[in-house]
Amino acid sequence: MTAFGVGQFLIFSLQAPVAVVQMWSVPQPLRALGASL
Repeated sequence: MTAFGVGQFLIFSLQAPVAVVQMWSVPQPLRALGASL
């Protein structure tokens, strides 16, 4: 269970900067399309 928690933490900590870059670089009408790619 501890390994699962550590894995989840790593996945979310790596995903957060990508989401921030997407929010800043993709115009609002295209964000849903950008998130799905």
